[in-house]
Amino acid sequence: MPTPPCFVALAAKTVATSVAFVRGIMLQSNVPVNVFTFEAAVAFETMLDDQCYDAWFCRHLHCSQATFQKLLSMLQVHYPTKPFKKYSFERALACTLFHLGLSGGYRKTAQAFGVSKAWCIDNSIVRVLAAMRSTCIALPQNSKAWEDVVEGFSQVRGFPFCCGAMDGTLIAINRPRDFEGWYNRKDHKERFISFDIRHGSWSDTKIFQYSWFGRNIDTLLPRGHHVLADSGYGVSPASMTPYSEKD
Repeated sequence: MPTPPCFVALAAKTVATSVAFVRGIMLQSNVPVNVFTFEAAVAFETMLDDQCYDAWFCRHLHCSQATFQKLLSMLQVHYPTKPFKKYSFERALACTLFHLGLSGGYRKTAQAFGVSKAWCIDNSIVRVLAAMRSTCIALPQNSKAWEDVVEGFSQVRGFPFCCGAMDGTLIAINRPRDFEGWYNRKDHKERFISFDIRHGSWSDTKIFQYSWFGRNIDTLLPRGHHVLADSGYGVSPASMTPYSEKD
């Protein structure tokens, strides 16, 4: 059964955020908004099937209850079983998503879920999420997969021979210190297929040239095809850009 686009988008977002977390990138603080505080005795698990909490899941975990359940089933098979743990896997995953998606730090996460500050982030989950990056963020692996992307761009925008879009709309995550250097490539469904992080002082063109995708683009894309980019990138046989405003 095909994976729903919303689940793929959530998985891609979670993996990208986890990679930044594992690499030790410092995160900046945002303004806190409406954080529920649970008593330690209240089971987070009781919220999973209660539809009145769906808006809370969307706001604080950046996914619906249904998507959270799918992510649970996807990750739990890789999660080490430790029966002596005080809290459930469901609560551990919720804490991790809450921490990665917001910027309140360990204290805010622990307060929101009624757990200790030392427990609120389970590194096992973070490692599993980071290990999934090659599964959730990947280029098409065969000609049929590339054809599906090309056909998708043609149907959505009527643009032919297009295999991807660079530097499109970024999803909201905690931004690293060098956030201006975060760039990505997406397919016609706005799913990440490649990303690269460089220093904020680097230009779009320089980041592209030094990225793995940029260095190998001529061999990665089907012959005669290209990706779309904004005017900050240079025109080449493999990248199509508009005229800049100065032109």
